[in-house]
Order: sequence, then C-alpha cells, then structure tokens
Amino acid sequence: PREGEVDGQDYHFVTEDDFLTQIRAGGFLEHAEVYGNRYGTLKSSVQEALAAGRDVLIVNDVQGALTLSAMARKDNALGKALQTLFIVVPDVSELRARLEERAADEANTIEDRLAIAEAEMQQQEQFDHVIVSSTREADFERAQTIYQNAKAA
Repeated sequence: PREGEVDGQDYHFVTEDDFLTQIRAGGFLEHAEVYGNRYGTLKSSVQEALAAGRDVLIVNDVQGALTLSAMARKDNALGKALQTLFIVVPDVSELRARLEERAADEANTIEDRLAIAEAEMQQQEQFDHVIVSSTREADFERAQTIYQNAKAA
C-alpha cells in the first residue's frame, strides 16, 4: 500500500501468493499488473453485491474497464448493470502538472505514465460516458449525474 492507504477502504491488499491463487482459480472478473502492482476485481464480491440488489463502483484503468465490458457481453446480470465512465484530463500538460504535484513518482515514471495515458485516451470512445476532468467536486457531480440517470433508465 502507498502511504495513507488503508486495507479494506482504499483496496483489499493480499499477498502475491494469494493473488496468484485467485488468478488460477478464476476468482477475478479482471486482473492486471500496472506499474509493478497487481490489481484485480473479485468475481464473487461483484456477483454477491449484484445479487443483493446493490450497486457496485469499480475504479479501474482502461485495460480493466475494457475487460469488464467484454465480460459483460457474456454475463447477462453484469451486462445489465455495467456502465463505463472514462475521466480524461483536458490535455496532457494538465496530466503532467497533476502527476508532478502529487510528487509520488520519479521523473522517468511520470514520463512512462504520460505515454500510457496518451495511448489510453485514444480508447475513450469505447466507454459509455466521458467526463473531461476539471475539479474533483465538478467531476464527482458529473459522475453522480451519470449514475442517477443510469439508475432512472
């Protein structure tokens, strides 16, 4: 975990062995290694929540979101529930400023992240909704509106 992250709140942290065991068992809807860290969405957690009538919010990278979209085409319950949202910065210079302000990465890591982000931005048309990011509050308000509209549909 990064400084300040809490198990069960920010993510559910598991050992490398436990993660690999889940992969072999087919326990993830999607999983990936991103910037040297492994991330995955437990199939059982999502299925249990949907079966109980609860909504699920999954924060994913582009790869994970597109994998979930592919899974949703094969899974009726997931397909009915899934809405994908791409949040994009107005331009790459804005992303650079945000990454530098965060001060969590070395300069070469920032360059790597920018290159990946530029490639990912080309895939935004594959998402159900796109928000051009401004402030956290404005982004949240737009996301909330999208959520409420999806619930009402």
